[in-house]
Amino acid sequence: MRHLFICALLAFGICGCYQNAFAADNSFSPKKIRLGDTVVSILRRHGFSLKEREQVLRSSEALHSFLLTTEMSYFLSTAHGKTALRMHDHEQNLVFNVEKSPHGLSVKTTPAKYLTEVQLIKGKVRGSLMASIFSQVKSNWIASRFMDAYILEHDLERIPAGAPFWLKLEKQYDGPHFVGYGEVLQTSLELGGEQIRKDFIRMAKGGVFVNAEDLLSDRPFYAPVGYVRIASLFQKGRRHPITRKVQSHLGIDFEAPPGSPIYAPQRGMIARMGRNRAAGNYVILRHPNGIETAYNHLRTLPKDLKTGSFVRVGQKIGEIGCTGYCTKAHLHFAIKKNGRMVDPAKYLKAFPSHFEEALQKKVAHLD
Repeated sequence: MRHLFICALLAFGICGCYQNAFAADNSFSPKKIRLGDTVVSILRRHGFSLKEREQVLRSSEALHSFLLTTEMSYFLSTAHGKTALRMHDHEQNLVFNVEKSPHGLSVKTTPAKYLTEVQLIKGKVRGSLMASIFSQVKSNWIASRFMDAYILEHDLERIPAGAPFWLKLEKQYDGPHFVGYGEVLQTSLELGGEQIRKDFIRMAKGGVFVNAEDLLSDRPFYAPVGYVRIASLFQKGRRHPITRKVQSHLGIDFEAPPGSPIYAPQRGMIARMGRNRAAGNYVILRHPNGIETAYNHLRTLPKDLKTGSFVRVGQKIGEIGCTGYCTKAHLHFAIKKNGRMVDPAKYLKAFPSHFEEALQKKVAHLD
């Protein structure tokens, strides 16, 4: 049954192929993103004037949130007296089409539509798990997504050499052009002599890695986000990305696009909310068991809530933002128990509360 599911997914990806000018135009060629590249530097490199660059940036707010990495490529055509660029933003699921010609400048932003292929990757742990996955598929995104599947429930620092793993991932194409990796669909990793498998299940406004055992977890808190993408773990000492000082990181950073909803992981009361220089917009909940949970860098403070308000489990209490000391949109989530900060990974389920019922039905049909 599981194999039929994957075959159906693959067939859907192939049948979902669409034809557009880019797909049919072989004059486009891929160009690698260089370290330090921005949209502006790419436009400058290909002859766009200062005035034209400013016009491109004014055309779409989404371009200001476009994060470029060295794993990505953009596509260039200089045929027929025109200079055309096509750039794919996987995080916002958008495609930016920029074209200049003697007749003027054109900028179009369209929803991304990809032909998707599914690839199986197998390997064994040699050194760190992250490096072992990267040796099989040269993508930090894919390696970190594999880690996301296990990192809340398992210690991934002490995996014995030779432990087998495999994963199924999406490769995305725009016409004949490979534009990047999509989601990791399935993972398997040997831990403690047992092969533990996780399936990525897409849900409205997100998706999570789970298996049947995860749904039986007795951990006290649900995930505060609908898409678990962990950018930084609880650490006693790390170098702060802005101050560059070595200091404790007493929480977990969940990375997500700006505006993504944040949910109460358990019922509670708003103990404090406000704004400060480091945390930006923040909310602190107090729960019946005396534990407090904190939410930093919110886009805005919730207008429908105030100090003393009671919230139910799964209630939206804010949106992902980048206020305070922040380099990219994320939620810094922290837990305080008996007056001291503790590792949230030991208290969290892998999914928000409102996913639970649907996940139980979906997991039951995977086998």
